[in-house]
Amino acid sequence: MIKDLKLPPAKHEAALAIASAPQLARHLNAPVGAAVLGEMRALLDDEEYENFVAAAARLSRRFIN
Repeated sequence: MIKDLKLPPAKHEAALAIASAPQLARHLNAPVGAAVLGEMRALLDDEEYENFVAAAARLSRRFIN
């Protein structure tokens, strides 16, 4: 999901660290948590954040269905 955002290397590494955090790994079937969304919002610009939220929603729907 992070690689699809096509972020610059430093931002990609930071986003990957956020998305790989233990709280996300424990709840793969759950929607992305508010803490993760907050951290990503602080890191990403508006377009990148919207793309991340859309990708997270698609991923959540795949695990729920």
